[in-house]
Amino acid sequence: DTQQSESQEETDAGEKLYVITSFHSTEETFTAYLFSNGLEYQFHYNMNTSFLDKYKNKASVAAFEPGKVVEVGHIGSDGIVEKVQISDQVWEYDNVTRFSVDMDQGMLKIADSKYHCDNTTYVFSGDQIITPSDITEKDILTVIGQDKKILSILVTTGHGTLTLTNTSLFEGSYLQLDKKVFAQITPNLTMELSEGTYTLSVANNGWGGSQEITIERGKTTTVDLDAIKGEGPKYGKILFTVDAPDAVVCVDGNQIDYMNPVDIQYGKHTLTVDADGYEEWTRYL
Repeated sequence: DTQQSESQEETDAGEKLYVITSFHSTEETFTAYLFSNGLEYQFHYNMNTSFLDKYKNKASVAAFEPGKVVEVGHIGSDGIVEKVQISDQVWEYDNVTRFSVDMDQGMLKIADSKYHCDNTTYVFSGDQIITPSDITEKDILTVIGQDKKILSILVTTGHGTLTLTNTSLFEGSYLQLDKKVFAQITPNLTMELSEGTYTLSVANNGWGGSQEITIERGKTTTVDLDAIKGEGPKYGKILFTVDAPDAVVCVDGNQIDYMNPVDIQYGKHTLTVDADGYEEWTRYL
């Protein structure tokens, strides 16, 4: 109770600067380090959570990768954070190639400017947390800081742009890139991605399909969703594994027989599981 009270007081006191240390889209959770007290927290989010860029415009969840410095809003009575915003209190330099690291001096030099950097500075390379000493001159960096202090560093490759056209059938549903990047589809969505090859998948209202795409550095890849929607309505078979005895599983409010594979239409659905002795569990499927 004391921990919950202190956590609530911190949240109500106003938004503070955190650096995201991990993000789990399938579990709808992320962890973040709070600079003011040196502690790491886990946050839960859902479809009602507002993800905003530094200008307070709606942003893709995919933009909130480890290393991003954010401000976290109020946490509701259900434990769900109401708002996460890329902080406008920090600066961010992308595609940094002209730099040098001097850990003896606790310094990162970008072009002709010097910034404080030490072994406590968060450095992210893919899914790993490394140290500033692990950075090489061949790396491309995104550097985030405040005044002359560096708060986090992302070791990146080049970036390209993905643009979707003919999005109307899928708006409000989710774009999936491999198993890691999920983004809500908005009209003619445009988003930056690290260069590489991805499997792009969409599904909504019985329509959907997949396509392999390649993002190239400095270039725009355009995907026409009409070309991959296929014929509808489509159904997939899902087999649920439920450990709680006598559990009741519902999809969109309708109880299902989860002992056998269930036909479910392509798209976004509400999944709930209820069992004696457990809190009701709800997720989007």
